Amino acid sequence: MPPALQNRRSLWWLLLLCLAFTLASAQAQNDYKRFFDERNIPAVRELLASGKYDLVERLCEYAQSKGQPSPDWEVMQWQALALQGRVVAAFELAQTRLDTRTGKDLTALMVTYELARQIGETSAAADILTRVNRVALEKNRKERSASDLVALGKAAVALGADPGKVISQYYEPAKKKKSAPQFKNQTPYDVVAAYQAVGNLALEKSDYAKAAREFSAGLKLAPNHPDLRFGLAQSFYPDDQRKSLQYLNRTLQTNPAHEGALLLLAQHAIGAENFIEGATYLDRVLSVNESSPQAWAMKAALAELTAADVKTTAMYRKNGLKLWAKNPQVDHVIGKVLTRAYRFSKGAEYQRQALSLDGNFQNATLQLADDLLRLGDEEDAWKLAAAVADADPYNVAAYNLGLLQEEMQKFVTIETRDFTIRMPENEVGIYGDRALLLLNEAKQVLCQKYGLELNKPILVEFFPNQQDFAIRTLGNLGGAGILGACFGSVITVNSPGGLTAERNNWEATLWHEFCHVVTLTLTNNRMPRWLSEGISVYEERQHNPAWGQSMTPRYRKMILEEDALTPVGNLSSAFLNAKDGEHLMFAYFESYLFVDYLVRTFGMESLRKILNDLGNGVLINDAIARQTGAMEELEEGFAEEVRLLAINLGPGVDWMDPDPEKVDLAAPDMVEAYTKVNPDNFRILQIHTSNLLAAKRWKEVIESALWMIELFPEYVEGDNAYVMKAVAHRALNQPKKEAAALRELAWRSGEALNTYLRLLDIDLALGNWQGLLLNTSRALAINPFLKQAHWSRGRAWQGLGENEKAVASYKRLLTLQPANPAEVNFALASNLQASDPLQAKRRVLDSLADAPRYREARKLLLEMAKNKNMHDADSVPAK
Repeated sequence: MPPALQNRRSLWWLLLLCLAFTLASAQAQNDYKRFFDERNIPAVRELLASGKYDLVERLCEYAQSKGQPSPDWEVMQWQALALQGRVVAAFELAQTRLDTRTGKDLTALMVTYELARQIGETSAAADILTRVNRVALEKNRKERSASDLVALGKAAVALGADPGKVISQYYEPAKKKKSAPQFKNQTPYDVVAAYQAVGNLALEKSDYAKAAREFSAGLKLAPNHPDLRFGLAQSFYPDDQRKSLQYLNRTLQTNPAHEGALLLLAQHAIGAENFIEGATYLDRVLSVNESSPQAWAMKAALAELTAADVKTTAMYRKNGLKLWAKNPQVDHVIGKVLTRAYRFSKGAEYQRQALSLDGNFQNATLQLADDLLRLGDEEDAWKLAAAVADADPYNVAAYNLGLLQEEMQKFVTIETRDFTIRMPENEVGIYGDRALLLLNEAKQVLCQKYGLELNKPILVEFFPNQQDFAIRTLGNLGGAGILGACFGSVITVNSPGGLTAERNNWEATLWHEFCHVVTLTLTNNRMPRWLSEGISVYEERQHNPAWGQSMTPRYRKMILEEDALTPVGNLSSAFLNAKDGEHLMFAYFESYLFVDYLVRTFGMESLRKILNDLGNGVLINDAIARQTGAMEELEEGFAEEVRLLAINLGPGVDWMDPDPEKVDLAAPDMVEAYTKVNPDNFRILQIHTSNLLAAKRWKEVIESALWMIELFPEYVEGDNAYVMKAVAHRALNQPKKEAAALRELAWRSGEALNTYLRLLDIDLALGNWQGLLLNTSRALAINPFLKQAHWSRGRAWQGLGENEKAVASYKRLLTLQPANPAEVNFALASNLQASDPLQAKRRVLDSLADAPRYREARKLLLEMAKNKNMHDADSVPAK
């Protein structure tokens, strides 16, 4: 081979070798870039989730400068920019990438869409959705990843697709996608995103139970995911705020800058009237995202609540609208915060303002419906709720309001000049007049006392179904334990015929709620919850000392041993942050004690002036200080008085808990022996007396009970001495002494139903008509559907010769379908005989139809016939 040819061939092979080396290097370099993405994208996602937004921004810029292939770098950069308030910059950057690889990435396109929505670029947002559809069609269905499916689901929701179909066609398949092999040791981010998407969709529809299930399921895959924790916090907040706060704190442990968590904590603090704490949370949000529309909106509402500062409110609102001048969310948030503070009229104004910017903004429409319900404008409220339900059949809140409207259409209305009362038809004849009578009395007493003139009727609604009450009152299901609510000119109450029957005194509740009408009206709804509740409990006890709350052994322990007293300035938080039902009731009790202390120390006029100042916009601490002096001194004086009240409860009582090493409380002999050595220990006395009762040692029961009463006569809880003493007297056939013990308890307790009922039997046997009236009134104040009480009341009126009132009682009893209709009809006939003989005859015939052998009824019928013949004979003219 010629050397030249050989050299040429060698050069050719060298060129091939170089080319092969070059190709191998490019392939190796590409492999390295993919390896870099696979190893580092999950880590940077964690940084983004932990709130390191500025660091994520720089890392993403660096990765892009090195030509890293994954579009996730661009997406995370845009998200980091937006979370720092630079939404416009993020959107503009995303727009420049639409014609690159990101323009083919469904997740990147939907992030761009969300950025466009945040700044009101509706036309661009619509174009992006069109692009999403085009890209989706170009991609083989089998090649769609979990993140692709989540992005397509979000696009479908944005286009108005059926949420149920979106979940079944996109989100559920996304959950089933297995993560790629290279992510086997990492959190399957794209799969978790599917749970988050379903949870957020459920939250939008007010389906909190489903939202909680989805977020919980997602957390099993990603236990530290802050957005899933925040989703759970949102899900629990409407009905379990303590659990919600736990998840919020855990969210902030992972991401101290989490905007949603900080905003919800701010909302909670403002709701508890911890305005400084609320402002601190908002400032934390704005220190990271100075453009946050929600944070500025809440600051605007806070300015309205704390100072009624129109200029500052307007300035903060303007800041919230900088990103998008027609963003309805800003006014919606302002209105919601004001509504939570009971400023319903102002809240409704802001919802209307939000709807003027976007008439299709359903959140504002639904909130306006809730506001109008609380203002008593039910006709317009139902229309708005129906509009939301028609537009979005999956909206649980709107659906529930529709069901509530259907139920309330069956209600009967009682209308007077001062009140409009609505209740179920089957209840109105039982206690409707009684409710109206009590409301009229409350209006006369309380309006005169506080110097208020009401200019329009007050709407009062009774709900036999607790969940209907919750939807009407809270806007969502839940609210177990709430007896009633007042919004100013509207009162909602759980019917005494519902689940709360025989557990509470509904008349005390109604008096309590009407007192709220007075105080909220006087202050233009500008009063802290604790003061409003404290005055209402105070007025309960002023009207009836057996109502409301009083010092108990448990409260004594909470005050002296558990440091349960809350400073007066923070009392509203005691309601919102109560650990349990017991601590919530203690918040009511402490609020009542303060009002009582204020009135006794500074006079009733001081309380009226405080309410007047609140109505004029003065903050609560300033309003109190104007009448009492420095708040610090007032709080110290009040705390000392409460402490002394607790110390002086049962001054001769030994309140120490028995030492379990010295006495076994389950051993009657040991308890009895311990009692002899410690005769003043109230807990031991209770157990010992109960043991004596079980052993039927009647005389010793009476002796022990008498000593308990001497030590602590105010004790009227379930295991009280009055009941045990009465049981012993009954066993010894001592009816007068039994009655005396029960009457003492009935006078002291407003909820001793069994005591009232036993007194009915005793007084009926004794013919004690006045006693019967008193105790039937007490019993019906707890449960107006008690047949025994209506029967006894009829007998009492009949015994007093008040036949017309007796007839009314017996007629009520018949509507309750008594077991003895023949006897009731006979009683009606007896009382109608003089005033309405024809009706009396019909009643006696009804009695005989039920009981043909009823001798008294047959005898009465014969007397009626005889009297009629005599009357006919007397009416024949003489010849």
